[in-house]
Amino acid sequence: SKRLSQMEAFAPSEGHWQKRAPMMEARHEAMAVPSANQVFVFGGENAMGRILRSVESYEEASGRWRYRTPMPRARKGGSARLFRNLIFLFGGVREDGHLVREVDIYDPKTDQWFVGPTPMPEGRWGADVVSTSTHLVISGGIHRFSPRQFAQTLLLYDPLSASWSSLPGHSPRHGHAAAFFENNLYVFGGCSPAGETFSSYVERMPLTSLMNSMKSAVEKKESAPSFMVPFFIAD
Repeated sequence: SKRLSQMEAFAPSEGHWQKRAPMMEARHEAMAVPSANQVFVFGGENAMGRILRSVESYEEASGRWRYRTPMPRARKGGSARLFRNLIFLFGGVREDGHLVREVDIYDPKTDQWFVGPTPMPEGRWGADVVSTSTHLVISGGIHRFSPRQFAQTLLLYDPLSASWSSLPGHSPRHGHAAAFFENNLYVFGGCSPAGETFSSYVERMPLTSLMNSMKSAVEKKESAPSFMVPFFIAD
């Protein structure tokens, strides 16, 4: 299948899609996050089948793409989300075909990478992540290739303490989309284990009790993570 570099933007007020300048590299299974009037695109796999470390950002005002500091490690099929002005990357597959457990953290303002001190309990490919006021919640995905196994739990990451916990998950699926809305986790579509069939199911999981139990503890912590180890690209 062909890897694409095209980008399209949807204007809700106008109700239609518009073409934008293409990326500098075609990418498959990349991760994208908006921040500070820009969109950042991380990793993925190029047309030659190479898993990428490269990062591009698009500025709507100028209509231009530019390269940013590469990621600490190549990955495709991971998940990424903004939390308190930092972008957190989780999971995916690395160049040797193994799952990524390291948490890489990007500061869009300084174009600098950090490596989180606590890896994921298990790597996940094809998962999605949502942000709440206190946690980053990773849902679904595949956590083992041989034999192929779908994840059965939600992974909860507290960025301020770099700690992990888990909750029972939704029905097994990967390659789905997830959203957090009014203290509920919604998951849409994806691929299910039953013969690797595509799914049209939508599930809702209330997370109200979790959010309430964590809120008071998080409010006492610093407003930004202070534990991170800087990662510098060698010359």
